[in-house]
Amino acid sequence: MCIPTLLGILPAVAAPLHAYAAFSLASNTVGIEGGDYLETTVTVVLAGVCCTDGRWNGWRPRHTALPRLRYIPAHVLLLALKLQLAYVYLEAATVKQSHPIWADGSALWFWVQQPNFGARPEVRDLLEWFLSHAPLLQAATWGVIVTEYVLAFSVLAARRRTPRLLTLGVSAVLHLVFSVVLGLITFEISMLGAVLVLMWQPRDAMPWRIFRLVHRHSDERAVLPSPRLDPIA
Repeated sequence: MCIPTLLGILPAVAAPLHAYAAFSLASNTVGIEGGDYLETTVTVVLAGVCCTDGRWNGWRPRHTALPRLRYIPAHVLLLALKLQLAYVYLEAATVKQSHPIWADGSALWFWVQQPNFGARPEVRDLLEWFLSHAPLLQAATWGVIVTEYVLAFSVLAARRRTPRLLTLGVSAVLHLVFSVVLGLITFEISMLGAVLVLMWQPRDAMPWRIFRLVHRHSDERAVLPSPRLDPIA
């Protein structure tokens, strides 16, 4: 059911199929991370957004402008999705701050020792050494809380390209840490997908600074005259 969504075929039809697949997965598995339930919420909202899209292929740009009234339902739903995502970060930060082991800065040490979640064996020794130093442990623990507060507001406030991409980058790093240290892999995928949908826009793809540098370098090499070999008499 997700293949039409990946191919971009008929978004108005493919998005509800994707939402049904996410709902079926969340309803028939033991959800202990929360990522599957979040994914269900996100895909249902996106299904409503895509129902206003009449293109046969969602990857192709739109050549004709739509009436402004056609944009209102999609914008309302995307705003609701932003509020949902901001609430996830805000609730996570406030709940952590009120918990004793997070408040005293020792939570990550206990998370590393968790048998069900916790860090992978390949990195557990390194993390235990790093978190055995009290200043580093407290800085890392409170750094998570502060980062979640920042993301809760930046998801709503970020409008320009640079703040949006910074929000996306910070979120990606945070959830990568969660997947490595806390073992929350599916939650990382769901949150990163939601932030990617809300923060990334098609016009952000180009131009990247690194792309411009590579492109400029390739252009310079293309215009250089090829060396000529003098014929041997």
